[in-house]
Amino acid sequence: MKTNKFDQALPLYFHIKKVLQEKVASGVWKPGDQIPNEIELADIFQVSRSTVREAILQLVREGVLVRYQGKGTFVSQPKIEGELINFNFSSKWAFKQQMVHVIEKPCTVSVAKALGLALNEIVYEIKRINFFHTEPAALEISYIQKACVPNLTNHSIEGRLYDLLNEKYHISITNAESDMEPVLLNSAEAGMLKTNMDKPGLKITRVGKTLSGKPVILTDSLIRGDKVRMFIQSS
Repeated sequence: MKTNKFDQALPLYFHIKKVLQEKVASGVWKPGDQIPNEIELADIFQVSRSTVREAILQLVREGVLVRYQGKGTFVSQPKIEGELINFNFSSKWAFKQQMVHVIEKPCTVSVAKALGLALNEIVYEIKRINFFHTEPAALEISYIQKACVPNLTNHSIEGRLYDLLNEKYHISITNAESDMEPVLLNSAEAGMLKTNMDKPGLKITRVGKTLSGKPVILTDSLIRGDKVRMFIQSS
């Protein structure tokens, strides 16, 4: 149905945006659906293409819609929600990991500083890709002093490394210090996460410590900004 009956006190594109947003929120347009093109929407709402384009661009910026060159505009897939403080993900997301490698290497300056080690002391580097459903969403790289976890590769390195440390080495991680920063993915990171170079990401660095305050494990998690939404839960 064609209509242009909008409150003139607000910009036209704002009203178009709200209507399109409601179609997504109500499930009329589902994730992955292609929406009508600008010409069709301009005809439906009896407005100019530029007005429709501005409404669509607003929704693209907010992550509600996504545009593909030469294909059209589609409803974005829902983002994976994670709780930032504990870095947990809802059970509704089918979670799996893909091991990239477990190697021994001399620690770098940054790793040595974080774990209180001597420069070039040998650490295990554990690199894994975290998937949610079938899509890679986060690249996780952890470092542990080799002397703390002898014969680490004899064990199954799946799931939470904190649990592995506790069950196999009786090292209990009771707290962690975290910091985060926005980053742009480089070509190697983008390749492993199946996305484009220079896409936004969130880097979370966590140092897991024992009750006495001894740092044991350093983990850098590089999260795709277009697939994961983090939130902070406080009591």
